[in-house]
This record gives sequence, C-alpha cells and structure tokens, in this order.
Amino acid sequence: MLETVPYGYQAAVDDEGYVTINILHCSSYVIYTKEADASLCLSLREQIKVTPSRITLALAEDADRGKIEVKLPITLEWVETLDMPASQSAAGGVTIEFISENSDIAEVDSNGNITAKAPGNTAIKTIITLYRKKVKKVETRITVKTLD
Repeated sequence: MLETVPYGYQAAVDDEGYVTINILHCSSYVIYTKEADASLCLSLREQIKVTPSRITLALAEDADRGKIEVKLPITLEWVETLDMPASQSAAGGVTIEFISENSDIAEVDSNGNITAKAPGNTAIKTIITLYRKKVKKVETRITVKTLD
C-alpha cells in the first residue's frame, strides 16, 4: 500500500534526469510518471489514528480522567489554525477539535483530556481538518460510572 503525502511532494527533474524532492524522513519512495491507481494508495486521512474508541471512567479520584490520542503520520503537523504554516515546508498542517456531545457527563479540553462529571453515556467527536480542508471525524464512546 502506498501512503500519500501532503501536497503530492513536488519533484524537480534536472536536464540529466536527476530527481530532487523535499522529504521529511528517510524511507522508501516510489516515483511514478503517472498518477498511481487509487486502490494502491492509503490517503492521509486513513493514516491518522484516533484512540481509544471507548473509554470507561468512574466518579472517583484517579478514575475520573481519560485521554483521546491522535497519531498523525510524520508528514502532518498539528497547528492552531490552517492559516499557520507547518514547521517544515513538506508537512501539511491539520487542526484538531474535540467536542463532547454532553458536557454534563464528560468534558473534554482542546488537547483531548477528558474529565468525568456525572454518571451516564456520551460521545466525544474528534474532528481533524487537513490543510486542504478535507475532514476526518472519529467518535469515542464515553461511559461514566459511579463507584458503589
């Protein structure tokens, strides 16, 4: 499976046929003269992982907090706004937003840290917007229990 990269990596070919490409890390690269078949490619959105899909919290000290983790490929960088450039010219910027469906049950901050507030079930939506305005949405189910 081929992983897509931000901006499709612009390559320059000199008069002798040497290819120059701006890369972020050492790896194996394949250069096609034509666009690869879509069935061979893993999109940037597919490369983003959000975990866990379920969290159970309890209304007790040391059990009332959780965290949603977002793992980005090395070619993407979390930025405050899409107007901000990424730290590397070959990286694409993304914004990440966390929204609780019911903040009376569980609150979430801008870094994905969750705090249990009351017993019940809710969900937290993670919305990842890529530099070209494509969006990935992931839902994490939250259960808050009382300790008997």
